[in-house]
Amino acid sequence: MATSTSTAATGAEAALPIVLVAAVALIDPDGRVLLAQRPEGKHLAGLWEFPGGKVHD
Repeated sequence: MATSTSTAATGAEAALPIVLVAAVALIDPDGRVLLAQRPEGKHLAGLWEFPGGKVHD
């Protein structure tokens, strides 16, 4: 896995944190897909997405 770097206004490079992100599409034999609705109070609340998450070290 590669790391990303960003150049600050001073020209110094700083490593960005690596966040592992996972998502899955579950499809049953009838072709139905499992989706999760984003909770109220969260960014893009009420919209639908594939279940997933982030892993922080």
